[in-house]
Amino acid sequence: MGAASHDDMAQRDAQPQLPAPEMRNLQAIAELIVDVPIFRRAKLVEAVLQQEYVPQLVTLFNTVEDLENVPDLHHLFQIFKGLVLLNDTGVYEELLREDLINGVIGALEYDPELSCHEVNHRAFLKETARFKQVVPIGDPATIRKIHQNFYVGFIKDVVLPRALDDHTFAALNQIAFLNNVQIVSHLCNDPEYLKRLCEKVGDGEQSAEERHDALRLLQARHRPPVPSAPQARTPRPHPVRSPGQELCGVVKQLQLFNRSAFYRKFVEQGFFVPLSSCLMQPSPCVRLCGIDVLLSTVQPPPRVRRPPAGCARALCGPLAKTPARTSHEPTKTLHGSSGTSHRCCDNTCCISVRSAR
Repeated sequence: MGAASHDDMAQRDAQPQLPAPEMRNLQAIAELIVDVPIFRRAKLVEAVLQQEYVPQLVTLFNTVEDLENVPDLHHLFQIFKGLVLLNDTGVYEELLREDLINGVIGALEYDPELSCHEVNHRAFLKETARFKQVVPIGDPATIRKIHQNFYVGFIKDVVLPRALDDHTFAALNQIAFLNNVQIVSHLCNDPEYLKRLCEKVGDGEQSAEERHDALRLLQARHRPPVPSAPQARTPRPHPVRSPGQELCGVVKQLQLFNRSAFYRKFVEQGFFVPLSSCLMQPSPCVRLCGIDVLLSTVQPPPRVRRPPAGCARALCGPLAKTPARTSHEPTKTLHGSSGTSHRCCDNTCCISVRSAR
C-alpha cells in the first residue's frame, strides 16, 4: 500500500509529456489539455511554458487553416479554449502576446457548436476596432497593457462568453485589475499627460468632436462595444478595459489609495475649470459627457475631490444655467441614474480603446 501511494505521488509530481505540435497529434493534445485533472494543472502549465507550446500551436493553426482541415480546426478550438480555462497568469501572458493574439482569436472562431454560423472576430479587430490616443502615451509598456486589457474584455464578452466558468472569469478580471493599477499609476506619475489632457478639454479652439473625444477619455463607462456575433450574449459586468478608454471609470474600481492619488492629480491640474466650460457648450454630447465626468468624481472622499473656491464658483454657474433637457436627453441624478435612453450624434457617448466608428 505504501509503495502504491508513493507511486501515485510520483505520478502527480511528474510533468506530463506533451505530444509534438503536429497535425497528427491534435486530437491527443486536445484530450490532454481538456481532460487534465485539477491536481495536474500546475505541471501541465509548467510544461506548456517551458516548451513554448503556445507559439508552436499558433504556427500550426495557420498551417491547418490554410489547408481548410475542419476537424483539425475544431481540435485547435478545444486546445486553445482549454488553455484559457487553465486559469494561469503565465499562460494568459502568452495567449495575449501581440504577435500571437491574432492566431489565438482565429483558432477560437472554429467552435464546432457554431459551425453553421459565420464567425470572424479577426475581421472586427482588423477592420473595425482601432486604437485611438487622444493624448499620446509615450510608454510602450503602458500601451501594451491597454491592448492586453482590450483583448481580455473581447475574449470574455465576445469570443468565449458561454465557455468561461467563474474561476476563469475571475482570473481574467484579476489581470485587467492589475493592469489598470499600473496604467493609472504611470499616467498619474507622468507630469505631462494629465496637463495636456486638461488643456484639450478646455481648449476653446478645438472642434466639438475633438473636445468630445477628450471628455470621453475621462468618462466612466460600464459596458464595451461588441461586434455582432452569433454566440455573443449580454456581457457580464466587468472592469473597464483601460484608462485610455475611460479614465474615471477605471479609477472608480481601484483601491482607495490609487483613487485618492489620481483625484489629487485631477484637482491639482484644475480639471474643474475646463469641465465647467464644457457644460455651456451647445453640443448635447459635450454637455452630457462633462456631466458624466463630474458624476464620476462623487465617489472619492470630499476632501480629496473638493475643488478650490474659485473652481467651485465657476462650476456651479454653468450647472445652474445648463439648458433644460430635451426629449432625447436623460435625467441624471447624483447617483448616476438616468431616465430615458440617449444616443449622441455619433450613436455613442463613450469611446473605446479600439473604438468602432
